[in-house]
Amino acid sequence: MGHKRKALYSAAMVLLLLGGLFGFIKPGAATPEAGSFWVATYQAESGSIASITYGSSGAVLVGSIAGAGVESSNAWIAKISDDGSLVWQKAAVGGQVLSDVEINGTNYVAVGRYNNTNAWIVKFDENGNVVWQKAIGGAEDTQAVAVSGNSFVGSYNGRPWIVIFDENGSVVWEKTLNGDGNYSFADVVMDVYKGYKYYYVVGWTNGTNVTQNDAWIVKFRGDGKVVYWQKGIAGSGDEKATSAIMIPGGVLVSIVTDNGTILAKFHYFGNFTWAKFYPDVRINKLINTGYDVVAVGELSGKGFAMRTDYNGSVIKAVTYETDEMGVFNAVAFDANTNATLIGGRLDGQAFAIRAPLEDLTVPSCGIVKDVAITPEDVNLTIVDTSLTLGNVNSTVVDTSVDFVETTARFTKYMPPKLVASVADVVGDDYGPGTYTYPTNPVFNQTGLFDITGTEIYETASDYVLKVHFANLGGNPWGGWNGFSLQIVEAYFDFKEGGNTSAIKLAENGPGANVDLDRPWDVAVRVTGWTSKLVLPNMSTINIEASADTETNVITIKIPKEYLNVTPDTYFAVIAGSQDGFGIDDWRSVEVQAAEWRIGGGDPDAIIAGVAPRVMDLLAPAGFKPTQEEQLQSYNTEAETRATVVMLPISEFMPGIYKEIASVADVVGDDYGPGTYTYPTNPVFNQTGLFDIIGVTLYEGSNEYILQVHFANLGGNPWGGWNGFSLQIVEAYFDFKDGGNTTAIKLAENGPGANVNLDRPWDVAIRVTGWTSKLVLPNMSTIDINATANLTTNTIIITIPKEYLNVTPDTYFAVIAGSQDGFGIDDWRSVEVQAAEWRIGGGDADAIIAGVAPRVMDLLAPAGFRPTQEEQLTSYNASETNPERATIVMIPLIPTPGGGGETPTTTTNTTATSTETTTPTTTTTAPTSTPVTVTKTVTKTETMTKTVTDTMTETFTHTTTKTETKTETMTKTETTTKTETKTETTGGGGICGPATIIGLTAVPLLLRKRR
Repeated sequence: MGHKRKALYSAAMVLLLLGGLFGFIKPGAATPEAGSFWVATYQAESGSIASITYGSSGAVLVGSIAGAGVESSNAWIAKISDDGSLVWQKAAVGGQVLSDVEINGTNYVAVGRYNNTNAWIVKFDENGNVVWQKAIGGAEDTQAVAVSGNSFVGSYNGRPWIVIFDENGSVVWEKTLNGDGNYSFADVVMDVYKGYKYYYVVGWTNGTNVTQNDAWIVKFRGDGKVVYWQKGIAGSGDEKATSAIMIPGGVLVSIVTDNGTILAKFHYFGNFTWAKFYPDVRINKLINTGYDVVAVGELSGKGFAMRTDYNGSVIKAVTYETDEMGVFNAVAFDANTNATLIGGRLDGQAFAIRAPLEDLTVPSCGIVKDVAITPEDVNLTIVDTSLTLGNVNSTVVDTSVDFVETTARFTKYMPPKLVASVADVVGDDYGPGTYTYPTNPVFNQTGLFDITGTEIYETASDYVLKVHFANLGGNPWGGWNGFSLQIVEAYFDFKEGGNTSAIKLAENGPGANVDLDRPWDVAVRVTGWTSKLVLPNMSTINIEASADTETNVITIKIPKEYLNVTPDTYFAVIAGSQDGFGIDDWRSVEVQAAEWRIGGGDPDAIIAGVAPRVMDLLAPAGFKPTQEEQLQSYNTEAETRATVVMLPISEFMPGIYKEIASVADVVGDDYGPGTYTYPTNPVFNQTGLFDIIGVTLYEGSNEYILQVHFANLGGNPWGGWNGFSLQIVEAYFDFKDGGNTTAIKLAENGPGANVNLDRPWDVAIRVTGWTSKLVLPNMSTIDINATANLTTNTIIITIPKEYLNVTPDTYFAVIAGSQDGFGIDDWRSVEVQAAEWRIGGGDADAIIAGVAPRVMDLLAPAGFRPTQEEQLTSYNASETNPERATIVMIPLIPTPGGGGETPTTTTNTTATSTETTTPTTTTTAPTSTPVTVTKTVTKTETMTKTVTDTMTETFTHTTTKTETKTETMTKTETTTKTETKTETTGGGGICGPATIIGLTAVPLLLRKRR
């Protein structure tokens, strides 16, 4: 039976993994959700997940929660969908505990502790309604810790206790085990063999003649009258069993030790089979997927997951690397989508991950790290224990605990992403250049108010502002936020409207006593005791702030619902001395420093009430006006305050890119050679799904960014990890000698796009919703980054410069089609008649000859020859000598005026040029979609260049913007070739200055100057 099951698994996995990795399904099957993998927190004041189970109606978790509708820590139960969102969530009132849950038909049974005195068992229906709830006990201290089938285990007045219950929660039988010493049960697994039930229970023992804790395993007969066997499992130190599962040939137990975890297998009859030690790992829970084992727990303060075979060999091990402490306590497996669901705690919040069983890796989450775990064979001492069965006559009473709706916030986890970083001048915490510290000894340190830099990070729910100081000076007065001496304010201008006055929260309070040069839309003020988000009307919202006095960093979280950082955002950060006894928090300035007063103030400014209270502000070296100039810009006669100049955030974002080329494609031509039609499945019932409308190429310091714009990406119906599902895109670049003329083929005998290129390409890319590969001419691949912006219908691909060098001599091609996760080599095949999962309109002879191209659209701008149709019908379908169609690569000419052409490297070059430009409207800076520029341009340019051939090219560009351009280029060389090319571009071209790409995709940022 085991071998047959494994064979079925091997065959099924091929289909499941294709579906999971590529999001496509077999005809007639339900659309899989295996692409819906994620990392998320369920945010409240605090929370944790203790157990997860999958049922026919979805996944249910139990754990604890505080806040989000309940006051203190309470039992929490929630149902989640495959995308992790909450279907419903409820918490018990009164400090109850739920520690484990299991599916029970269409219902769920959870166990825990009631009123801190009795075991508690609750049955819920699929909507979270209580079917019944019972307290079982009668002793002083009774609790349930784990449930399996119709059993639960726990402790009864300090003794290990097992209870068998019926469908109504009544006790069928219950037993304790009695003997000298201390014993405990941690987990139970019910096994059914030939209609008989058996219960395997694990925990730990510290009985007679045992000086350290030993792991413990007990097997009960289904009627509770017999203990078949009981074993103590001893190693060299403390050992406690935490989880047990049935696997082929027996039961597998996880045993946590002082310095790692042991997995030990016992035969059904109690014989010890094998044991392996996994150093440094703590395993809290095991699950049998039906094919292998998944173990979860913790490694070095990080959530840990490991997949092993039934012999304990490691298949895959990963940690989930976040900045916070994390641990996993729960794991479940969904056979319908081949997904593992893992739950636990991250930095005090309930934390969950849905990952594919195949590799436990959540794509694009940025936190998964492979770890090498090498198990070691280990010798264990197995001893029989001799505890005796004890009868229990517990009381069972109905309970009436209220379950109330809770509001934990589901947030998909996004690792902090650097948005902007600014280094400030060091040693300038002297305000306008003259200020000195107060004289009280607490200020007898340097750098207390000296901002040394600021960073802004983005997470899924917040922007995180980190303000670095030379020295926070510890926390001498015990500020609740971890510091005492400083006050920090930050201002953001990201939309119309706002306020130019610095924050004033006290009546007639001066605050920092400065103005801003731009109207700000949201600001923050943080001291050691307060952390406020401030709106322009001076209303406030409490936010989170903290300080690390070892690294001298104050960290402030700003919820995204109040702030939107874009490349057009401006910001300012100021700091001073916090005065808890002063008006409006900022310490005042005098001419002479005093015990609690800043010195060095301008007497006239103090008399006029315009002396700024700012000790330092963010103004990097070379910025104009300087900090001193800004803080001296008050006017004592007019009684106007100094003006702080906000910084353009785009100057300090990590990536500034220049547009170097763009090509507009014909719209509405996603019909391949002119005859192709979409598959008939309803998911394809949209227009423009494969219609390339343009391509833009950008250059950064370390990479090129290729944007492929579509008429309609059609959303992401199958949950592609790269943000789209339906398309496949390939691009080819020829920029040096050598290469390959065959389109990408990554599968053995795979046709790929089933076309050739007219020039040998040196590097290519293939991107689908689930894969993004850079491909070399020998068909070896390198993983690269790709993402999609569904709002603008753009696929954005990052190409490292170490593989690509774009020059004026570069040629390129871009092709697109329908991605098929179940097909060979990713491209959906073509038939004569369209079918549910097949493209229609193919040439029967080409299909028979195996040369029918699978390309739905390619980059061939209006007027380009040969046209798309001519290229895709250039195959030879003869039986004796079939040949694929040939795609003609386009010269990658830099965009005129497009934010910086790539420098040419030619010799013996002369050029004459005349140009007349009559603008009729101004140019609009593009975003990631094409823009329209209306102007008339007449340009004639003649260039003579000695290279290797003679070539004459004539380009005529006509757009709805009324642009006409004529260029004549003559090159002389040993051979002679003449080409004439006419090109007309219709519609709004993809052109203009450097384009801004959203931060959530790739940081293509417009650099702005003051």
